[in-house]
Amino acid sequence: MQQIGSDSKRYVLVLSDGAKAEDLTAVQQAIDCSFTHSADLGSGFRAKQVYDSGKGVYFQYLNTAVVENIDPARLEAAVRSDSPIIYFEPERLFRTVGPLEQLAAIRASLAELQRQIAELEETLSKPDEDLISTDPRPSTWGLNAMGLAQTPLTGRGISLAVLDTGIFRNHPDFRNLQINGKSFVDGEEWDGDLNGHGTHCAGTICGDKSDQNGRYYSVARGVSLFVGQVLDRMGNGLTSSLIDGIDWALSQGCRIISLSLGAEVRPGDRPSLLFERIGQRALEKNCLIVAAAGNESRRNERPPRPVNSPADAQSIMAVAALNRRLSIADFSNAGINDQTGGGVDVAAPGVDIYSAYSQLAPGGGLYRSLDGTSMAVPHVVGLAALYMEQFPDLTAEDIWQKLVDTAQSLDRQEAIDVGAGLARMI
Repeated sequence: MQQIGSDSKRYVLVLSDGAKAEDLTAVQQAIDCSFTHSADLGSGFRAKQVYDSGKGVYFQYLNTAVVENIDPARLEAAVRSDSPIIYFEPERLFRTVGPLEQLAAIRASLAELQRQIAELEETLSKPDEDLISTDPRPSTWGLNAMGLAQTPLTGRGISLAVLDTGIFRNHPDFRNLQINGKSFVDGEEWDGDLNGHGTHCAGTICGDKSDQNGRYYSVARGVSLFVGQVLDRMGNGLTSSLIDGIDWALSQGCRIISLSLGAEVRPGDRPSLLFERIGQRALEKNCLIVAAAGNESRRNERPPRPVNSPADAQSIMAVAALNRRLSIADFSNAGINDQTGGGVDVAAPGVDIYSAYSQLAPGGGLYRSLDGTSMAVPHVVGLAALYMEQFPDLTAEDIWQKLVDTAQSLDRQEAIDVGAGLARMI
């Protein structure tokens, strides 16, 4: 994962807290650029068309704006002046936090491949029932580990958004699910999912019983789902698409936003002020953003890598991945930048996670088992929805605290890796 860098033609602006839509006049004068309001965008009028016309887009729910082809020196001057612009940064490239990064590392390291084969053989020798559930319904190991196999809660009445590669809408396990969607990727439709990653994440949140093996694999089957495609068929997306999707999710009244994506950061990097503000704006609107810690670590070869952006923002919940032994996954990033933000909040099942998949993705099929902190995030998102159903008077910040307070402490696991521990139903 990489930052596009200073040669990017597109920049994201953060406006001062007191700034309102009418203050755009001052912004326009400061940088000589006119703006289109995000409320005016629709399926026939997209943000890219605005940028291509030389205008910027103002995202009302996030109090941010995106501009293109503006001299960064002019933006720096605007930040130093009394304009409403307080910060800007070039676009970043975000990617799915799933199995692709692990595949590249495995190919590069025979020793790692042999270790993972040995671990997989050990895993396959243990049935899901080593994490005992007394529920007669067969459930995946992740649901059993989190104490979710027997709960009567379904997340009914809770609206949440999955911002990812879209969803395979025709999957039989989504047939009874209310889904609203929008694509923020040019030339691709949200309801096809040519990658499969978004379908897998959505399935863990609100799929159904597998037609393949009869197991239940989803956490909160009763939610109202909003799907925003912010990553393309290759699993790549830019900041402008991501904040467009977040702004849209907030405009739809979503209580939770699921982000199984990230951009790599370096040891010692401070979190982006942009995402710190975005996470805070969401909390103010009673919405919890949950994001993946990232998969760049190879713990048997080197020290772990820091939590990805945007999960490293203090106002966004960061989720690490656990294996079946409830130990930190080898690939899961750690809170090594926690003095500047960037700590792990909780951990969840993220290895050998069985869920729905897209028939339109490479390899096809309706189901697949994947590894990644991407797979851990939807477990926590689903649990948050159950808590919101159970405790309707709690705010998004209260739900965050409840997820931390009810997490199961894990023996021999460090807080820098797993935060408060395994997210689990009380």
